[in-house]
Amino acid sequence: MGISVVLLAYKEEENLKVLLPQIIENVEKTGEEFEILVIDTAEPLDNTKGVCEEYGARYINQEEPAFAGAFKTGIKYAEKDKFLILDSDGSHNPKYIPDLYKKFVDEKCDVVIGSRYVEGGKTNDAKSSIVMSHILNGMFRFFLGIKAKDISTDYRMYETAQLKG
Repeated sequence: MGISVVLLAYKEEENLKVLLPQIIENVEKTGEEFEILVIDTAEPLDNTKGVCEEYGARYINQEEPAFAGAFKTGIKYAEKDKFLILDSDGSHNPKYIPDLYKKFVDEKCDVVIGSRYVEGGKTNDAKSSIVMSHILNGMFRFFLGIKAKDISTDYRMYETAQLKG
């Protein structure tokens, strides 16, 4: 039982110094045991590993290229039954972790998505990126019948077993 918090990192040393304490504080509010996995590039470009050691996070080099490779590496090393993924650039606010967790557990969801496009959500993306994201998400909803407002974000919680499937 517990939560594997997976952070995808690319030159995120400075951001992690701010983000890791916030993540720890908010995951502790769930009352669950947890681990933090920081998935860095295959060829490290900064001292992300040192920051991980400072905060007790497991540092892992991704085994395959690109976002998908980092995501798959996180799945491979996750040891807890819940899998929470978020960016390590600060674009996903850790203060919502207890809310994601509560919805996931109380409603027995397969996945909970931390949307930028619902009340209380926000993004610092450029207007052109926001427009493209709305178009993409609208297409997903229309063609796939998915009700989620923000399919293209990776701030999500899953059952780890479903991902390892």
